[in-house]
Amino acid sequence: MKRLSFEAEQIRSPKNYFDGVRCEWHCETDNILFFLRRSRSELQHKTFASKPHSRFVLILNLQTPGIVSVDRNYLSLSPGQALLIQPFQFHHYLNIAAEKLHWLFITFETGTPEALEEFRFQVLSLDDDATARISRLIHLYRSRQSALRSNLVGVELQGLLIVLRNRLVRQLASQPLFKSNRQSVRSMKLLKGIHLCLSQSARHAHTIPYIARQLALSESRLRFIFRQQFGFSLGAYIRHYQTHQALSLMQNPAKSLKDIAMAAGYTALSTFSRAFKLQTGVSPAKFRKKYFV
Repeated sequence: MKRLSFEAEQIRSPKNYFDGVRCEWHCETDNILFFLRRSRSELQHKTFASKPHSRFVLILNLQTPGIVSVDRNYLSLSPGQALLIQPFQFHHYLNIAAEKLHWLFITFETGTPEALEEFRFQVLSLDDDATARISRLIHLYRSRQSALRSNLVGVELQGLLIVLRNRLVRQLASQPLFKSNRQSVRSMKLLKGIHLCLSQSARHAHTIPYIARQLALSESRLRFIFRQQFGFSLGAYIRHYQTHQALSLMQNPAKSLKDIAMAAGYTALSTFSRAFKLQTGVSPAKFRKKYFV
């Protein structure tokens, strides 16, 4: 992993996280972006601040173990392992072992998302073949001055996903169990208590005073513990949770936007629309028409 970490250091952060390398050839992957997170604070802040989107996110841990919470599943990610986040999945990071880290992110789009469904919630160990392909990908991505090299980025990424799929087939029977420690247990217990409240459709259940009472904590203590353990505010977490809950419900054409707003804990469609637009940049109606109709 040291060699990959050194190579990944040369990757510059994109100016636009939704405009990447285009593949003119017939590739399964397109609009590809690479970026590296070098610290715990950068990882938690920048990832959580990003808007919900329809892109796949391949996380490659090159240095420093941590836990990725994906749709309330807690997945331990160690150096030398990879995880593929599906579009619109609610994810964040906790129990990062040190401030310094090297996590490489490859985000992309595909016209056949169902082909990657089998990767959902699967942590994969990187073998020598996968490591070699990642090294080639980094080199191609950094030197993509020509259309040929841009196309090769798409081809090589497609090859990496094939290698990871083969690895997944071999690994499923012996997937390692999650190993917890006291800090992990405390963090997960806190999140489960918060999720129990947020799973209710009643608006008051989505407020910090209500959650604090259910957890037998003062509001200030709950806010402090949450920020200390996860690196961002509980209020931001609740807003992000509600947005992703709405995104999940939007995929059901039988549900009206008003029904979705009520189920996500809002008292009025107008309030939901304002909050959703603040999180995503567009109204719920436009977002649903673009991605789910």
